[in-house]
Amino acid sequence: MLKAENLCFSYQKPIITNISIDIKKNELAVILGPNGSGKSTLMKMLAGLLNPNKGSIFLANRLLTTISRRELAKEIGYVAQETRVEFPLSVFEFILQGRFAYGRGVGFEQEKDFSAAHQAMELTAITEFKARQLNELSGGERQRVFLARALAQKPNLLLLDLASEFANKILLLKDGKIFSQGSPSEVLTKDVLETVFETTLFIDKHPSSNTPRITIAGRN
Repeated sequence: MLKAENLCFSYQKPIITNISIDIKKNELAVILGPNGSGKSTLMKMLAGLLNPNKGSIFLANRLLTTISRRELAKEIGYVAQETRVEFPLSVFEFILQGRFAYGRGVGFEQEKDFSAAHQAMELTAITEFKARQLNELSGGERQRVFLARALAQKPNLLLLDLASEFANKILLLKDGKIFSQGSPSEVLTKDVLETVFETTLFIDKHPSSNTPRITIAGRN
């Protein structure tokens, strides 16, 4: 579904160094790492928002850089960590914009576009926000709106700049490189996480999902 080979990216200094990943269809992969480890930069490259200085990204065996922006919007939904919005738009108008790849422009939406927007609002439980201005919502409410917009695109691949306990693959970054990758039980170990995050942790099992649960040790 999504494959990256030897990705490198630099600003003034290297941010991502020789990262290769392979995410298969129906797989839920989570990228973890300390602040500054390159998570958001990697996510933007996978979403096609940043081009790597070196390396290649393939979506369903197609080179990402050869796919048009309109077609890419049908394939990939991306929800960034930062959801600040400076311009006034209603929640419904903002979500409807997620359908631009399927239409001819603003004001030419079809019934299927309105249906997709309403369905996305129901899935994220924000129907009551429909007429509210986006820049009046709380940070948590805006996150749900951004997720609804991505869902309205009906993409084959959804990239969320958020962690999840339901992953079946973990990619753990440190200093712009993959430090460890594998299943949650393979990656989320005390030794690995304490090395990466440079702090003392306690790890047990989540009572419902039985996945590793991490707690930061108190100062005492």
